[in-house]
Amino acid sequence: MTFRKAAVLGALIAVMATTVPAAGTILEYSVNDMVRGSETIVRGRVVGQQSYWLTDPRIIVTDVSLVVDEVWKGWYEPGKQLLLTVPGGQVGEIGMRQEHAPVFSMEEDAVLFLWKMPDGDGSYSVFNDEQGKYTVHGDEVVGFKRQAIPLAEFRAAIDRAIDSGQR
Repeated sequence: MTFRKAAVLGALIAVMATTVPAAGTILEYSVNDMVRGSETIVRGRVVGQQSYWLTDPRIIVTDVSLVVDEVWKGWYEPGKQLLLTVPGGQVGEIGMRQEHAPVFSMEEDAVLFLWKMPDGDGSYSVFNDEQGKYTVHGDEVVGFKRQAIPLAEFRAAIDRAIDSGQR
């Protein structure tokens, strides 16, 4: 690490240590609200990730590729790859993370509440940030609060919310 990099890093740490953290809260939605706000709900497996810089605004984003195993709401073809864009990632030696943004790992099995990006390129984004991603571990799902919920119970709650919204 060069002296300049060390000085900048030290100054950044000093500023962070003396500032009051911003109110970085996430608006917690009920399952009904999550279902209502999502265009698509899928269960899929992460098969690829690619981080890159955007130019305006100058931030790092990551494209996450998933193979869709099940569609719980909306239309998407099972077995087909879905492209998901999330804020944050790492390009070279520079990493960026947005508070409350969902983070994915390769081969992760996840249930996702999604909405289509408005830019028309066909990619999706996770609805309500980290709250819209649940990781599947065997017969349970774990959401942003790190609380395990039986997968069958979670799926039934989503199905009930979908059914009640169609009346």
